Amino acid sequence: MHDIALTAGRGPRLHHVGLYVAEPAAVLRACDQLAAAYGSDAIERGPGRHGVSYAFFVYLRDPDGHRIELYACDYYTGDPDHKPLRWSVNDPRCRRRRAGRRRVASESRGFVRVRGSDTR
Repeated sequence: MHDIALTAGRGPRLHHVGLYVAEPAAVLRACDQLAAAYGSDAIERGPGRHGVSYAFFVYLRDPDGHRIELYACDYYTGDPDHKPLRWSVNDPRCRRRRAGRRRVASESRGFVRVRGSDTR
């Protein structure tokens, strides 16, 4: 999948950092551990499945407000020789939700500005 996700617009800005876990059960385990530690407020969205990749995910917020995605996916893209995959917002698969809660309002705000970026 990815390591970081950037947004356009007044940016670039960091949308989230993606962390791969070996299996979907690890995503659920992280949610259970947060709930047991009274930290479930850190869960922003999920667990659920993405429409394009079918990756099992949960979005979290760290104490500084950065968004972190834990995901388990069926394909590996960690080869540095792979070219980045670009998805278009016009692709209907990017709009589809397989499972999980709908997009939350906080997901469209709280981005981190990339330092030294051209803001034209």
